[in-house]
Amino acid sequence: MAKWNIGYEQLKEINPGIIMTSISGYGQTGPYRDRTGLDYVAQSIGGLMGMTGMPDGLPMRTGNAIADSLAGMFAAYGTLAALHYKQKTGLGQYVDCALVDSVAAILENLVPNYDLLGLKEKRVGNRIAWVAPYNTYTARDGYVVIGVTSNNLWDKLCRAMGREELIEHPNFATPSARVLNVDDVDEAVQAWVSHKTVEEIVLILAEAGVPSAKVHGVDTMVEDPQIKARKMFVETEYPGGLGKFRVPGIVPKLSLTPGSVDSPPPTLGQHNDEIYRGILKFSNERMKALAEAGII
Repeated sequence: MAKWNIGYEQLKEINPGIIMTSISGYGQTGPYRDRTGLDYVAQSIGGLMGMTGMPDGLPMRTGNAIADSLAGMFAAYGTLAALHYKQKTGLGQYVDCALVDSVAAILENLVPNYDLLGLKEKRVGNRIAWVAPYNTYTARDGYVVIGVTSNNLWDKLCRAMGREELIEHPNFATPSARVLNVDDVDEAVQAWVSHKTVEEIVLILAEAGVPSAKVHGVDTMVEDPQIKARKMFVETEYPGGLGKFRVPGIVPKLSLTPGSVDSPPPTLGQHNDEIYRGILKFSNERMKALAEAGII
């Protein structure tokens, strides 16, 4: 934008209250600011890939473009914060959001653990390093995740599995003992899971108060009763006879202004008349010239 003389420094001279938000790979400062960025690159340099994957495998990216999504959310958050400041002071500002920053911001306790304890990340697959069981297990008809983060939940899980003798077993009685013996813990849970369907497991553990869930594919996820109840996917129809399809619903849910999804994504140039003729008051001659020049 600055190369076209419409960067923030130029625009704020015209309107000091303007808020400009940019999303880039590395941000507007620092030695990498001019490098080309991608979601994949941001996951790599931001530290997320280094902690993701199986212990004996390559570092893995997440299944979706998480850096892109995170940057969009952080940018919206920053823009709202800037708007709040403008409402108080009348001054706008520049919101500089980077994909790499957005990834580095969600690493939880990775850096404090390194600084204070000298711990470097280890790829542990679907486990986490400080509690067990916390993993993905194979049922008769699919996969299920089970997470136990306290002795109370361990007690409930053991009773649900009919393995009460494990509650006070010295190898499993405390979180640290379960982490040290995580392979044995997972073996015991897997043995119970393997004889049941995913639905049976989830219902038993829901009744017991143990966190668990089915690992959905897209075909079953969109039909999940909870997903449907929260209207997480809303049906719409794209112009041109492509048929009906579902788009993401609104997050988060606001009590007074919930909003709604009322239309599909716009087609190319769909709102040209509304913007150019309606708002900018362009004449028919000017619109024709723009079209003939291939600008619109």
